[in-house]
Amino acid sequence: MQKELNDYGIRVHPHLKEIAAKDWDGLLFQQHSPTPFMRHAYLLALQDSGSAVAATGWQAQYISLWRGEALVAACPLYLKDHSYGEYVFDWAWANAYHQHGLNYYPKALIAVPFTPVPGSRLLAVDSATRELLLEAVVGWCQEQKLSSLHMLFGSDEDMAAAQALGLLQRQTVQFHWQNQAWPDFDAFLASLTQEKRKKIRQERRRVTDAGVGFRWSVGADISEADWQFFYQCYERTYLEHGNAPYLTPDFFHRMNADMAENWGHLAKVADDLCFYRGCQVDSVNHPTAMYQMNTGNRFGGDPGLGSWVNYGLGTLNEDIPGFIVLPEVSYPQGGASNWGNGYLPAHFQGTPLRAKGSPILDLTPPAGIERDHQRANLDLLAKMNRGHAALHAQHDELAAR
Repeated sequence: MQKELNDYGIRVHPHLKEIAAKDWDGLLFQQHSPTPFMRHAYLLALQDSGSAVAATGWQAQYISLWRGEALVAACPLYLKDHSYGEYVFDWAWANAYHQHGLNYYPKALIAVPFTPVPGSRLLAVDSATRELLLEAVVGWCQEQKLSSLHMLFGSDEDMAAAQALGLLQRQTVQFHWQNQAWPDFDAFLASLTQEKRKKIRQERRRVTDAGVGFRWSVGADISEADWQFFYQCYERTYLEHGNAPYLTPDFFHRMNADMAENWGHLAKVADDLCFYRGCQVDSVNHPTAMYQMNTGNRFGGDPGLGSWVNYGLGTLNEDIPGFIVLPEVSYPQGGASNWGNGYLPAHFQGTPLRAKGSPILDLTPPAGIERDHQRANLDLLAKMNRGHAALHAQHDELAAR
């Protein structure tokens, strides 16, 4: 394949403005899985707004293949000196490199920054050219003596190209709801059992009675105040996790100016709210079926759905659990793996509350112990825990205690 690659011109672009938008988007729209997040305007806004730049650990190196003056393949590539903003956790690999005296960073990453949405990442006119593009990227990474190359949330065609070149593949799970050609919400309800339809209608009625509804604004209908409110919500979510937001306010200004038609703003009210309380799995054993229902993996070990919600939305109060488990009578088969944090940081795991008696043991002081005495004991224990955690910062399980 090297001989074929020599027939093309390979270019490395530190800025996307070096590639014309019509050429980039023309390639994108030929792919099987295009998304707005791979559009020229979106990626350019990430860079020009200061959101994904070298200063934030995202040094752009767009790779392109040319046959003469025609762009035939391209992909976004970033040199990373950390693993934040990827929604795939490779800290264990970084630690392994460090323990053996090796440098894991910088690494190369083919991805859309801060966007775990599957779609085309290797843009090419055909599958053979897609493989050539990836071969060129691998060769460039080897020349730069980088530790590794990663591609995140690619399309099936991207994965096939990676497999053809012998790249290792990892398996991930995402929960997607698919519209089975239902023309409206009533048609969706008709596909469910009577019991589920009844529960959904009851829940929707409670929302309506509470005076809650949704307002959809698209494109030019999204006002400047809407964008400001959206950023406030976005910023607050990250700050409550103890992190600064990845995207800058200028990024959203650029979205408003260049890609408003791709944004829908949901605000204030809700006329089409659905809670789905059913699940079907393909495991015949109770524990593995419970794992599959709660984590998407029948063998357990992945984050539970509640952990993902806790990770994505955060909590308004860091002093109480963001994700609790409410067993009806006893814990389900499979136990704590149903609400475990998996490979997420430990403080995103669920906190079970007992079905009988005190929800959490030892909340009430033992007989003969005054509340002030108990408070002093707990304060001392908390101080000792903080000191121990500071000495072992690499063990995130301590932060979940």
